Amino acid sequence: MSGELYPSFNKVSFCKVSFVEPKTNAHQQRLMAIINTPIGKPYIVDLFRSKTENENQKHEYFYHNLGHSFQLFSQSNTPLLLKKSNDLTSKGGQLKAYDYLTDKKKVVVDADLSAIFTIQEEDKDDNLMKLWIKGSKRQTVFSVQSPQSNAISKGTGTAPQSLHGKKMPTLVLRRNEQAWTNPFVVVFNPYFKNGSNPIQNVIFSQETKYDQQIHIQHTDDSTSDKITLATSSNDVIGAHDLYQKGLLSIVREKEGQDIPEFIFASGIYQLKYKEWEITALNIPATVSIEKTQDGFVLSNDQPIVVKIPHSQGFKPTSIRLYKNDGNFIERRGNINRNNAHQMEFRLEQAYHKILVLSM
Repeated sequence: MSGELYPSFNKVSFCKVSFVEPKTNAHQQRLMAIINTPIGKPYIVDLFRSKTENENQKHEYFYHNLGHSFQLFSQSNTPLLLKKSNDLTSKGGQLKAYDYLTDKKKVVVDADLSAIFTIQEEDKDDNLMKLWIKGSKRQTVFSVQSPQSNAISKGTGTAPQSLHGKKMPTLVLRRNEQAWTNPFVVVFNPYFKNGSNPIQNVIFSQETKYDQQIHIQHTDDSTSDKITLATSSNDVIGAHDLYQKGLLSIVREKEGQDIPEFIFASGIYQLKYKEWEITALNIPATVSIEKTQDGFVLSNDQPIVVKIPHSQGFKPTSIRLYKNDGNFIERRGNINRNNAHQMEFRLEQAYHKILVLSM
């Protein structure tokens, strides 16, 4: 399943894959999303689930990154003290590939943490990749060096000259339990040391057995993203002012405003957020609703019913449905019988662009 970039919406792109890892017979699922920010700098969400039928389970998350240095920090941004470790070896039936790792260090951390990979070049700002990492009880965190990457070579521009032929700093997370209902979750936050950094803070939470919620606080102190992830379109999540039956939703808001900057949902049967509501008529839908100067732009890939509330300065009355040739038709909405401050629009087919108009 994937969420494509519609012509009228370019803030989110994601992909989900599920597979069985043949060597360990582990059932695994990975969802990655690229989310753009108001300053034009995107961040990436990576969610990885893994489980086996065995009673004794061990699951790991690997991440390699270019860098001259790699450091781990606690939730309070204090450098973590790691100790040398012999846990990552082929002894005891573990993977032979572990023997190619060097400079192995570890620490056991329950809480959320962060990591920074740094590329340092003369007369240039440090190139940083910050990782916001979800914590878990007795999670082992390793810092290791992996063999050099053959993808990096001279003249290709893939890496600075000083990193050619060098080992790659690598993060490894280990759980001695299933990582399906409590998945590995990492937010990738790339930026330059003296440049624009879109993220101020990341908070991970979980309301039900299968969901994962991520709250992204932007550096402008007013913008925030609420990301809700499930395992499938059939999962039901109820949390505070949100109800979701579906795979993924992202809501961006600005403090002090009663209108979201955008709502994005995919693999959704139903999404309720405050007084906004999206209901698929048959097949789980991908839907985007984005605020503009004139109102909202909406797109959908399956038939849906969408309910839009009245807000300060905006009372939806009708929609303008654009066809593929650029022509459009206008249609009035219906007042919700159960909520006079909510307008209902029924979309019997997919549309790449719909304008929601106010009175």
